[in-house]
Amino acid sequence: MEKSKYLFTLFFFLGSSQLIWAQQQTYFVRFKDKASNSYSISNPEQFLTSRALERRQKCNVSIDEKDLPVSQTYIDQIKATGAEVLYPLKWFNGVVVRSDATVKNQVTALAFVSSADQSVKRVAAPSAAQEEFCFYATAKSLSDNSYLQNEMLGMIKMKEDGYDGNGVLIAITDDGFLHADTMTAFQHLFSNDKIIDAWDLVDLDKTVYSQGGGHGTHVFSILAGHLVNQFSGPGIGADFVLFRTEDTGSESPLEELNWVRAAEMADSLGSDIIQVSLGYNTFDNSSLDYNMSSDLDGHTSYSSQGASIAATRGIVVVVSAGNGGNSSWNKILCPGDAKGILTVGAVDVSENRASFSAIGYTSDGRLKPDVMAMGSSVAYVSSATGNVAYGNGTSFASPLIAGLSAGLMEAYPALTHHELIQAIQYSSDRFENPNPNYGYGIPNYERASDYARLLLDEENEGVFPNPIGSNVYVKIKKNQVGHPLHWELYTVKGELVDEGEKATESSVVNLFSTGESLKQGLYCLKISCNGHFSIYKVIK
Repeated sequence: MEKSKYLFTLFFFLGSSQLIWAQQQTYFVRFKDKASNSYSISNPEQFLTSRALERRQKCNVSIDEKDLPVSQTYIDQIKATGAEVLYPLKWFNGVVVRSDATVKNQVTALAFVSSADQSVKRVAAPSAAQEEFCFYATAKSLSDNSYLQNEMLGMIKMKEDGYDGNGVLIAITDDGFLHADTMTAFQHLFSNDKIIDAWDLVDLDKTVYSQGGGHGTHVFSILAGHLVNQFSGPGIGADFVLFRTEDTGSESPLEELNWVRAAEMADSLGSDIIQVSLGYNTFDNSSLDYNMSSDLDGHTSYSSQGASIAATRGIVVVVSAGNGGNSSWNKILCPGDAKGILTVGAVDVSENRASFSAIGYTSDGRLKPDVMAMGSSVAYVSSATGNVAYGNGTSFASPLIAGLSAGLMEAYPALTHHELIQAIQYSSDRFENPNPNYGYGIPNYERASDYARLLLDEENEGVFPNPIGSNVYVKIKKNQVGHPLHWELYTVKGELVDEGEKATESSVVNLFSTGESLKQGLYCLKISCNGHFSIYKVIK
């Protein structure tokens, strides 16, 4: 914990500009390179905690230039122009800057500056109305609790098996965590030093419990709150780092940059999971709005770029899909379109999609949302009263999936981030027939556990599901990964039905997706890879 404090005292930059706010604009400055840098990727322990390095090693993630801190020399030269540097962004290689137009021109003229984006925060009065990330249902009797929302994902069994996220570090990014430090629901975390750190990236301080909103508190409670005989989140044993990134007084891309900064810090601290119940599509300055048909591609918005990069660092990023299912923008929000993450939609207690739950696909044709969880009449602990209340929103579905991820991560610590996401997707009830309303459907702890055990068994091979469905998968040995795999499907009479060749990037390979077209009966499947072949009997 002391190491993390030192680390971010070193890399967290606060300015002291005396410029008048009305004359200023806030913008992101990109650098051409990371030259004049005192850090090297050959010595990553200088800028990444041991926990972050261990996660990378487990997930086979190499240290690269994105991990290097931004050049301090460049930052100092920008400050010398009179600009205020709010914070650096190493993944994007630049800094978020505040200055007037004259100073901005001086900044962009510096030789090492590649570009300066247009203002990411409109200089205007805060908008009177902002989109809510969740909305609240009529309160029910306190005799109701969190059982149904946890049971839907099989997490009651997960807790019975002894898994509640112990040893897992989860970062939560939201609008603030009002009163969380004094609420009974979180005392088990504070008293056991489970809150590793907290940062307010809106006001650039650490007062996340007294500034901002209570939305983050409610999300946090669904994941890790506990009230004896009333309420218990699935991740009550995990460790947490809390970030306020959302400014409730406005809506601007600056909040996305705040989020990317939080994700970088979470990564450096060694977070295993980042839970996100935020989403972006329109802003106070409408010229900055995203386009539904083209911008949901995983690499246009700041937040989606950041979430995609976080996933490449070995982090499981869990994002709410958005609540616009009934609106003209009925698609997922950014960063829900990011690649390599889990985007979560909402269902009701009957497991039907909540009408407000945003849908896919992404603009480049990828399936979204990935999975669903209960997001209608979800129990949470109110920041206003400290008691159990009920609300609706994909914001409330996302922390449930984060809790499932934490329990599985504790149960199967050798799983890489990709394998854990695979296990959750495979365990979902619509895995064989995914669609843009439900994704792969509602995951289940026990089915995910079965899949995880199969993944971690280095010796045994297998075909699943069997009887086969639309998609047919094969589990291969570790020493076969990276080698081309050839498959042949025969009838019991020896007639070749189909064949193909697949790349093997992991030990689980999707052979084909045309199982529905096969006639019912018994088949023989031959798999050849790296000088080894196996034959399986499969049923359709």
